[in-house]
Amino acid sequence: MRTRTALVASALAVALIGLAGCSSSGSPTSAPLGDAPRPAGVQDPAGVIAAAAAAPDDVAAQTAAADVEILSEQIEPAITRLVDLVRRTSGDERDAARVHLLGLLDALDPEDPRVLAGRRSLASALF
Repeated sequence: MRTRTALVASALAVALIGLAGCSSSGSPTSAPLGDAPRPAGVQDPAGVIAAAAAAPDDVAAQTAAADVEILSEQIEPAITRLVDLVRRTSGDERDAARVHLLGLLDALDPEDPRVLAGRRSLASALF
């Protein structure tokens, strides 16, 4: 399980388009986030989480925070964050949150009880 989670974290770090970026000098940025890779452009993971706490209905802030949580192996908080966002939003915002959550769930081990619970919670939030 740890190996798969580490591989997923690496894949997510590469795929996080919304968090990719460069430093103010224009050079690519990256630094360790615990044992997990930090997506380029995320200089302050705690700041990403704080920004999401300050804007609970901001889809971009919430999905960025969920990505940081996944990369930090905080799977349940990330899933809960996005399921709650699906419940609070509607229309295109709801769809964006749903699609992002499904992408994260698809990247994780489908037999992981947290993933199974997350899929059930998402289904409950949608219907």
